Amino acid sequence: MPADELVAPVGYPWWWTAVGVGLLLVAAAVVVLVLWRTRASAQERAAEAAAQPSPAGPPDPYGRLRAEYGRRLDVVAQRYRAGELDARACTSRCRRSCAGSRRGAPGRTRRR
Repeated sequence: MPADELVAPVGYPWWWTAVGVGLLLVAAAVVVLVLWRTRASAQERAAEAAAQPSPAGPPDPYGRLRAEYGRRLDVVAQRYRAGELDARACTSRCRRSCAGSRRGAPGRTRRR
């Protein structure tokens, strides 16, 4: 390539450097803020350390909900064993008793 065809690099204004450094600082501040806000405080850590573990293991956070749906399914199973429901109706009742509505209320569906 001949020397007369070479073009000098285009110089960017000084404020582009400032914008880049500023964006890097903002990104670093967001990371620090997220880490700082999501960490447990000293009081929370002390409370966790003071709590004694249960000899039966950790508590089941979904135990009550699991028991409720188990009872619902037991009722459907009893009706199936009694002959009140055929296989198709049993499947439908199981699905409806555990599905919940689209609005978030567990086990409540529209009646047709």
